[in-house]
Amino acid sequence: MAITTAGVPSMKGSSMWSYLFAKNDPYQELLELLRGIPVFAKLSRSDVREVERLLHHRKYEPGAVIFKSGDTGLGMYIIISGAVTISLEDDDGSRELVRLGVGTFFGEVSLADASDRTATARAVGNTECLGFFRPELLRLIEQRPALAAKILLPIAEVLGTRLRDANQKNLEYDKLLAAESTKRSVLEEELAKLDQRVPLQSVSGAVGTV
Repeated sequence: MAITTAGVPSMKGSSMWSYLFAKNDPYQELLELLRGIPVFAKLSRSDVREVERLLHHRKYEPGAVIFKSGDTGLGMYIIISGAVTISLEDDDGSRELVRLGVGTFFGEVSLADASDRTATARAVGNTECLGFFRPELLRLIEQRPALAAKILLPIAEVLGTRLRDANQKNLEYDKLLAAESTKRSVLEEELAKLDQRVPLQSVSGAVGTV
C-alpha cells in the first residue's frame, strides 16, 4: 500500500475496498456510503472512482483523539467502523455533545473553512474512518472543476442550512426572552397594584394582631 505525503496509507492501487466492503462490488458499496453523505450525494459511479483516490484510510485505538478543539481544520471524516464522540472541552472538563456511528460523518465544515476546530473528536473503541481533506479538494478544483462543483455545492447547502438553523434558534431564543420579559413586566405591575391596595403598614399591623 502506498504512503501519501501526509504519512497515511493511500487507498489507490490497494485491495482496501475488498477489506472494507464484503460484497462483490466494492465500488457500489462505496457509492452507497458516499451518497448517504450530503457532501458526496451528487456523485456518479465514475465520480466515486475519482474521489476514491483522494480518500485516506485511518485507524484509531480506543480513546484516541482524531482532532481536538483549537486544531486547524483540515477536512472531514466518514466513520466506517466503531464510533466517535464530539465533545466540548473547557476548564471544567469535557462535555459530550453527540456520539456518531458507522455511516455518519463529521468535520465537513473545514472543507470550506480552515479555521480552528470548535470541538474535540475522540474514537470510541477501535475505530476506522475515511478522511477527505482540504488539500485534496483544492487539487480537485484545479484538475477536475466539474467534479469539484458537485462537492462544493452540497457543502454550501450544508452551511446554509446550519446558518438558517442557527438564526432560527436565535430567533426562538429572542422570542423566549421577550416572553419572559413581558411576564416579568406583568408580574411587576400586579405587585405594584397590590402594594397600592394593601399598604405595607397595614400588612404589618395585621401580622401583629394574629
